[in-house]
Amino acid sequence: MPRENRKRGKKHKKQKDEDEYNGYQEKSYEEEVEEPQAGPSWIHPRTNAEEEDSEFNPEAPFGLVNPDVKAYFKTVDERLREWQDVREDGFGNEEEGEDISEERRLFLVAALDEMSGNEKQLATDAECSNVLERMTFSMGDFVKRVFADRLAGSYMALSKHRFGSHVVQTLISSARPTVGRETKGIFPPSIDGDNESGSLPTMTNLILSICNELIQDLPSLIIDPFASHVLRALFVLICPYLRDEDASKPSILRSKKSAKHRAKQGPLKSVFTETTDSSPGDAGNSQTSVPKEFTDMSESFIRTVKDSMTANEVRALAADNVGCPVLVLLLEIEAAQGSANDSDSLMDRVSHGLISATLSGENESSESSDYVTTLLREPVASHLLERIVSLCPQAAFPSLWKLYFQGKLNKIAVHPVANFPLARAIERLDEAQLQDALTEMEGTWSKLLKSSRLGVLRACIERAASLGRSGDSICQVVRDVFSIQQKEKSQLIPCVLYLKTWEEYQSSSRPSNADTPAEGRSNYHKNEDVLEPTVQGSTLLQSLLRLPEPHNSLVIDSITSTPVTELINLSRNAISSRVLDELLDSNTVPSRAKRKFLLSLIGQYHELADDRIGSRVADRCWASADPYLKEKIARSLFAQERFLLSSQYGRYFGRKLQLHLLKRDPERWKASQSQAGSAPKTDAVQALPQAPPAPNDGPGSIPQEKEKKKKKRKRDVDNPNEIDVLFASLGKKSKVGSLGVSQSISQQKVEVDRGLKDV
Repeated sequence: MPRENRKRGKKHKKQKDEDEYNGYQEKSYEEEVEEPQAGPSWIHPRTNAEEEDSEFNPEAPFGLVNPDVKAYFKTVDERLREWQDVREDGFGNEEEGEDISEERRLFLVAALDEMSGNEKQLATDAECSNVLERMTFSMGDFVKRVFADRLAGSYMALSKHRFGSHVVQTLISSARPTVGRETKGIFPPSIDGDNESGSLPTMTNLILSICNELIQDLPSLIIDPFASHVLRALFVLICPYLRDEDASKPSILRSKKSAKHRAKQGPLKSVFTETTDSSPGDAGNSQTSVPKEFTDMSESFIRTVKDSMTANEVRALAADNVGCPVLVLLLEIEAAQGSANDSDSLMDRVSHGLISATLSGENESSESSDYVTTLLREPVASHLLERIVSLCPQAAFPSLWKLYFQGKLNKIAVHPVANFPLARAIERLDEAQLQDALTEMEGTWSKLLKSSRLGVLRACIERAASLGRSGDSICQVVRDVFSIQQKEKSQLIPCVLYLKTWEEYQSSSRPSNADTPAEGRSNYHKNEDVLEPTVQGSTLLQSLLRLPEPHNSLVIDSITSTPVTELINLSRNAISSRVLDELLDSNTVPSRAKRKFLLSLIGQYHELADDRIGSRVADRCWASADPYLKEKIARSLFAQERFLLSSQYGRYFGRKLQLHLLKRDPERWKASQSQAGSAPKTDAVQALPQAPPAPNDGPGSIPQEKEKKKKKRKRDVDNPNEIDVLFASLGKKSKVGSLGVSQSISQQKVEVDRGLKDV
């Protein structure tokens, strides 16, 4: 212990000279610098070496944000939250809308001025990074380009940062519409004076510069917990042929923890328009073509991974929670480019030489790999094997099926992880392979039902539906699994929906009644004996309805033989109602079966529409009915018109029927219904004259937004409003003499009142 920190103990009685004492103090101080002290750091002064080390903070690599600036952006976040939480159908009248837009534009411009020069510091701050993400959705094309240009040269550090990576990811995802407009030659007007500091690069060139910056250290970014999400967003942007259903999953672009944090931030959308930009699948539809430079850059990413990583390093990414989703996207890109069937490709590496063996003709003598076998049962790597099975070239798939699946289906189907790759593999089987698989798994179906793992059975049904073959074998498997008698048609729906055999269903308690009020249903549903419709059972019935005729009659006959009260209960559940929707929407279901189902509900449509979910089923029934059947349904509801109008959900269905018009003028009602059925379904935006797309969706787009608001929507002459019809029937009143403006208005009010009394 140093002398100056000693508190207790004997004191030295020997006196020392002043020079000797000072020399000891200096010596002891130098020793303290070399050895760390047990006390706090502020006891001794900091050396020059410590000051140099403290200049770089990994949490804030570009410096800390000024407290005043941080407090200002906190108010910006609160204001933007208020504007984004309120979903406005419009700004009210035209003058009020202009004032609100101008206020928001000026506020955002002030925030952008305060952000200028501090973009990197704000992006790496825990609180301000969320504000930048929120502001990005309200930026126009030109402002986004400026923001992306300010971050140039620092994307490597930002991508590896905990908070900066989310800002970069949001910027890349929101750049898709801008790149799409630039591809079509639509550019925003430049701001005066921007040429003084040089020309501003386009968003396409900025994205390419980001790719060139990140590709230098690509292997380390793939396994980085923060940078990997940036790479995924970048791949989805430059490769539009990636599947939208995979790109929209949170596991592809964001982790579950990140998606949960993003949900807490509330709706992220522009404060000037109602269009959200949070779904990559929607953004992908707006960009049908991409620049050729993006295609070349995607090839460069594949080439860099193959050159900088060995085969073992690529295979090691399969078990990595961070690297596995990136490897899946790389396989998607490689397969879309047509290079997956090449020797030493990424597909060849992860399949352990299966592609090379197929090209050389040695696939018959090749043996199964322990690595691929491990992928079957590993929770993370099984996702990679699913993509391998789906993207594997057609010439190599028979070898893959024979080596790793055939002969082992009984064990793989009941495994909690391996059954998912097996279901994907069944989707690629031909008729002979499917029939052999059904024969091999004859004694396994009962085990799948007990463990509620029927994904393999559903895959077999969907494959049979796509092939149009093996329907008889599938129907027999379903009857055997659920122990359904061939003569008892009504047994299939409850057994499959609740995943019970017929004996188990009869011995169990009755299903939960959807008519039970929500207040009294909470304790009732806590009982474990109460049966609830399952998602697996509902999807299984929907797959059976997609089978070609007459194999889908197994489900159709069960629905038509079910009592109407039970059908009403099924329509009031969010899971079981999907079966009825598929019955009306499926192309393989004959029209006579749909008509029979609609006729069975006559007399109960008012009860069907008197529910939140059942009303949607009623709308589908009305949309799929022919004009004669619509009239029959409408006339059956004459006595229930008051009930429909007083119902919370049934009133919308009642307005669609227009019962008052049917009573007064049946011919006109028939004409309106036939015209409504023949009219193409177009959005309100498509019905208006098409205008060129706005080059900017931010503050610069306000004048164009005002022009759209000034154009009033014309009233549809073919489908007049009920109020207009009523006033038109009154006729025009003749005025005698010349009246002033105030007198004419008062006279019109008196005439309208008299007309209403006459009516």
